[in-house]
Amino acid sequence: MKRQDNESAADWRARAIHDLAAARADEERHSQRLRPWNGLGSLSPLDNAYMAAVDRAEQAQFEVLEAERAVERERPIQDKFSTN
Repeated sequence: MKRQDNESAADWRARAIHDLAAARADEERHSQRLRPWNGLGSLSPLDNAYMAAVDRAEQAQFEVLEAERAVERERPIQDKFSTN
């Protein structure tokens, strides 16, 4: 996901943080699903669903960092216009 055209940096950051929490929850759900199989050898703990969840969480983390940089870049601009 990327910043939407009409989205402020702060709104983007809030959405990215929400998406990261959802991605981490999905990753944890898959991790919990695989725990009983660890050590039994009948199911690899690195199955496709788990790895996809890990990838989504990593992408979400990257987006949070990108959104936070946008907030920092735009903060002086917002402060400049709000001084009256």
